[in-house]
Amino acid sequence: MYEEIFAKNGSIRLCAQAFGDPEGEPLLLIMGATASMLWWPDGLMEALAKAGFYAVRFDHRDTGRSTCVPPGQAAYSIHDMADDALAVMDRFGWDSAHIAGMSLGGLLGQLLALRNPGRVRTLTLIASEIFGDPGVEARPIAPEVLECFNALGEVNWEDRDDATDFLARLSAVTCASARPPRAQAYETLARAEFDRAVSLPSRFNHAGLDGSSPWHGRTDEIRAPVLVIHGDQDAVIDPAHAAAVARTAPDARLVILDGAGHELHPDDWAEIVAQIAAHAARRAA
Repeated sequence: MYEEIFAKNGSIRLCAQAFGDPEGEPLLLIMGATASMLWWPDGLMEALAKAGFYAVRFDHRDTGRSTCVPPGQAAYSIHDMADDALAVMDRFGWDSAHIAGMSLGGLLGQLLALRNPGRVRTLTLIASEIFGDPGVEARPIAPEVLECFNALGEVNWEDRDDATDFLARLSAVTCASARPPRAQAYETLARAEFDRAVSLPSRFNHAGLDGSSPWHGRTDEIRAPVLVIHGDQDAVIDPAHAAAVARTAPDARLVILDGAGHELHPDDWAEIVAQIAAHAARRAA
């Protein structure tokens, strides 16, 4: 069990864990909406540590062991969540770090790179949308994912079996791809989420997140080197968004994972780690 370390952003407590040598390259990993830090799997975190990173993951507010408010009572913005990430960096004494964000985490990473450029050494976006207009008609979220979300009101969040069955089903449709199915892994993750969450249903407060920002549409102002990694079978965010970031950010490189969906599948870990490590080394050089 890795030690849980708490950072503070005002009244918000943020639970974090670190992997690797503190003298390694600092790497902050920011997960997507409704997901705790457990969605950065231990095996991937350990691989990043072996690649020379001091890698830190954390629970967003309203997930895991971080501060939660009751469902439907959240009143915060993407700027507040970006400030949470900075608070975690401050807790570890990092003036700057490499940032890797998945899905919403990638959007928050873009916001950090725009608003706090001196604190972002490199930026890696995994299965993320551009923080602006993609410039093309992007495919909407898959209907089976929306259908699953529409069943939220039917879940008994106090019942471990009912809650974890729903979360496992949601993971299965969200992460659909050509990769080998992982039903057991999704069930194990759902049970771990249930067992450690302060308030499991509070994670869906992210659905009402205030996304307005004066930085929207300014991806061309990002000065940090950007690595864009996206699966060509992503059912949540169209790869057109990845292409748009690569086309718009001044120093960007695009990597498409053939057959990958909206997840960090073990089959892709080696490629993801190698790409992030090369990205960081390129910046250092």
